[in-house]
Parts: sequence; structure tokens; C-alpha cells
Amino acid sequence: MVAGLGDILGGMNAAAPNDIVAQQHQQFVNLMTLLDYDEEAMPRPYLAEGWEVSDDDREITFHIRQDVFWHDGEQTDAHDVAFTYRLLTDPALGYANPGYWERYERGEGGLEVVDDFTIKIRLRPHSDFLDVWRAVAILPEHLLGEASPEAMAEHPYGSQCPVGNGPFVFVSHTTHDRWVFEANHAFPKDLGGRPFLDRYVYRIIPDQTTLQTELLIQNVDAYVSVLPDQAQRIIDDPGVDLVAFQGLTYVFIAHDLALVEHVAIAWR
Repeated sequence: MVAGLGDILGGMNAAAPNDIVAQQHQQFVNLMTLLDYDEEAMPRPYLAEGWEVSDDDREITFHIRQDVFWHDGEQTDAHDVAFTYRLLTDPALGYANPGYWERYERGEGGLEVVDDFTIKIRLRPHSDFLDVWRAVAILPEHLLGEASPEAMAEHPYGSQCPVGNGPFVFVSHTTHDRWVFEANHAFPKDLGGRPFLDRYVYRIIPDQTTLQTELLIQNVDAYVSVLPDQAQRIIDDPGVDLVAFQGLTYVFIAHDLALVEHVAIAWR
């Protein structure tokens, strides 16, 4: 059992407004991204079994695994990737992270479905161009394809009836209380196969003191985003481990507007 401060914003809908907790559950629990990162923060295949980049760095060709199925039995394919790309780059959606796609070619000219398991996506060369495919989970076209982009944020798929293709299958969601998932027995063996856990539960506990107490008395197995002043108490408890890890992210970038104004005046 894992616990965090708030509910999973947007649920399992990668097209809805979300936060880091939602993205992590979409990426690693219920859905899949085209790629993920290894221990050295280098991209490695996940839903995509491989990819090639053109010599001019303006086109990526992804090859989609053929052994991944949505939890309702439908096969995941390149059409799902194309649907997700069109949806997230559609101005009518108002995607929360439009900067992801700033240097990607949008619209029908931005992609080509070569066959059921091969897709080409076009872009302008830029650094870390693969990172978006680590961050964005692929969505099922057969369930969401008829929904309008404007209605996507409120679609019941996100929190009432999500159907993923990842290692855990959605069971239930009780608002402001918990999410429950069960192991996906059909998850590909090459990707680890059936999870070791039979059930994954994410509890919402909106007070960090209570969260720490629940961890220390063993009512929860993991507490995400420990406060700095709680760390020593956790370290001192022989039954609990404090785990730190690295990740590619940023929290805030600020521009010194006073300096910008000064520079502007200097150049007049």
C-alpha cells in the first residue's frame, strides 16, 4: 500500500490536466509510455520495442510491441500512438504541457502510420527530443476515439472506468480515499511479466504528519515525498527505509524581469 497527500489528478487519462503523481501512475502502474529510462537515465524500449532517428534528426520511427494488449483484450498498436499524438497536439484540447510539442510537427503532416505497428513522427531537431515519449502515456483509440477534445478532461475514462495496458489493472476508485489495482497476468514476460504484487493500493491521506504516523505503525508500505524534517525520524526507525533517487525534472524556472528591463533599456 502506497500513500500520498492528494488524489490522482486526472486519474489515468493522460489527456487530462495532471501532476507528477498522476504521471507516475500512468507510466508505471496502469498505462505504458513508448520508452522509459534505465538506471543511468538513458532511454530504453518499453511499449516501443525500438526506434530509429533519421540522419537529419527530423523523423523518429517507432516500432510498437505486438504482445501488449489493453486490459479489455484489444491489442495496442500504432493507431493508438497516432490517436494519442493527434489528441495531445490538438489546440482544442488545451493540453497542460504544450511545451512538450513545441518542436514537433503537429496535425496530419506530423505523423505517418506505416503499418499497424510502425509509426513515423516528424519534428525539428532539439535536445532531449525523446523525453516526451517517456513522460506521456499512450491512450486507447477504441475507447476514446469518438470523444471530443473539449470533453476529454471530464471524460469518465480517467477515474471511473480506465482501461490501461500496463502491469496493473484498474479495480476501483473511491474519491479522496483510494485507488485499487490488481496484477496484470498478461503483461509481457520480456518486460518483467506479471507483477510480484497481487494488488496495488494508493491511499489519499491529506496530512503529512498522519502520513508519517501511518508509515511508522505499518499501516502503509510506502510514503511518497517525505518532508525534510521527517527524514531523521524515518531513518531512526529500524523497520523503515528512506530511499532517495535521481530523476530528470525541473520544479521552477524564473526570469529576472528587473534585469531583462535593464538590458532592454541599455539597448535603446
